[in-house]
Amino acid sequence: MQPEISSHEVHSRLKNQQPCTLLDVRTKEEFDRAHIQGALFLPLDEISQLSLTKLGLEKNQEIIVYCLSGPRGFDAAKILANLGYTNVKNMTSGLLAWRANGYSFLVSGQ
Repeated sequence: MQPEISSHEVHSRLKNQQPCTLLDVRTKEEFDRAHIQGALFLPLDEISQLSLTKLGLEKNQEIIVYCLSGPRGFDAAKILANLGYTNVKNMTSGLLAWRANGYSFLVSGQ
């Protein structure tokens, strides 16, 4: 099972400028509608070593993946681990939890 991290913990890390990379694995349409500021975009079905290398992701850096509610993030975390990424976490309940906690995010047109 892949490690998970709560939206509270992710928000705290970003607020305190702790180094981590957010990776949004939803569809392009979902990402365009709303996403967490600073998140990189890579749809779940496009995750490959080549796409990760193009994004500049290194094997040992902390990567926090998220989707809308959690399952795609969990799948993405498993794929990343299988590709040799060693510090990957899935944000529990994804963007739904982020929104429910009242944290800011970018919406289309911002």
